[in-house]
Amino acid sequence: MSTNPPKAAKEPEVIIYGHSWLFYWWPVWVVGYIMALLIWLHPVRIQIGSTPVLFSSRTSLGVIYCLVVLVTVLITNTSMRGLVSLVVVVCVGFLVLLFAYLDWWSDILRWFGQRAVYMDMAFYLFLSTGLLLIWLLVVGLFDHLSFWRIRSGQVTHEYALGAVESSYDTDNMVFTKQQADVFRNWILGLGSGDLQMQTMGDRGIVAKVSNVLFINARMAKIQRLIATKPDVAQQA
Repeated sequence: MSTNPPKAAKEPEVIIYGHSWLFYWWPVWVVGYIMALLIWLHPVRIQIGSTPVLFSSRTSLGVIYCLVVLVTVLITNTSMRGLVSLVVVVCVGFLVLLFAYLDWWSDILRWFGQRAVYMDMAFYLFLSTGLLLIWLLVVGLFDHLSFWRIRSGQVTHEYALGAVESSYDTDNMVFTKQQADVFRNWILGLGSGDLQMQTMGDRGIVAKVSNVLFINARMAKIQRLIATKPDVAQQA
């Protein structure tokens, strides 16, 4: 009767993925689909040449969508600590929705030479679908081609094909999370933040991983992991 040798226990580790700033652009394609749905529910059909085009009778939809894009650009390209970004977005959102409810946007746009902001349903669907596909490709694939592997005694920066770019000893290494922007990190980022790893000594090296999802849970795992000595982890 043959017995199989026991399998070696897998060494505990934490995999850290950083994400590009495009991750925070999900509200743009979500709101785009919402606008397309609102037009589909209450369409205004206009014949342009031989093609019927569906619009909304309210110019506020186009204004709201443009402001969503502009605010997203602002939030993802500026650093606002604490509650500043949340206060800015809440105030802008409240004013935009208030003006839309009171139907003031058409009057405001008349000040700019009888202009109106209209986008048809196909525009919202085309742009939102294209942005969604790019978002899925970048966040789900490209951002995962490079990652950090953290073990009890070692930190390595690796690529999906198996290549190792750099390796560090966790002894005297300090892990710090940066999660100061309330709106970007907690609302748009679903609990994201930046992870900074710094080696101590005369030649200290600082490595920063941007936009790590669920960073609080990952930091807790990292702290438990590096508190375990490598020889203890092998005996467990």
